[in-house]
Amino acid sequence: MTAAQAGNANYYAAASVVRSISVNQAVLVVTADDKSKVYGQINPDLTYHFSGFVNEDTELVVRGSPKLSTAVAADSPAGQYSITISGGNLSAVNYTFLLVNGNMAVKPANTEASASDVSSRRGATSVQLGASVVATAPSTATVNEGSVTFTVGIDSGSA
Repeated sequence: MTAAQAGNANYYAAASVVRSISVNQAVLVVTADDKSKVYGQINPDLTYHFSGFVNEDTELVVRGSPKLSTAVAADSPAGQYSITISGGNLSAVNYTFLLVNGNMAVKPANTEASASDVSSRRGATSVQLGASVVATAPSTATVNEGSVTFTVGIDSGSA
């Protein structure tokens, strides 16, 4: 850029001054969306969103997409896990990217227990008790841990 002042009847012309102007790229924040699922379910689709556009820009100025990943599998235990975002093939002429990871919450699956009916004769020294436990929708997990507790009530009026 050159600044110039031509002068007039009262002032001589000023010497021209050349200066550089740098216009830096704006920062566009790319955030992995937080997700949740129930133990035993497949992972939801991993998604992201942008924030920080300037000058009425929209997502149309961005080319490519980030890469999203998580270590969560259908059988990952309940807890909090990271969703990692990397630059992938993102590009935009007027922006640099600030990448923000997200979180995946794995919630415990609901279960349903059912006990089998039991009958016994008076004075029996042992009775075989049985039960089954299954995960209920939306989980498809196999329940293979934990224990079932039985409470046996005796009806004193029974013969």
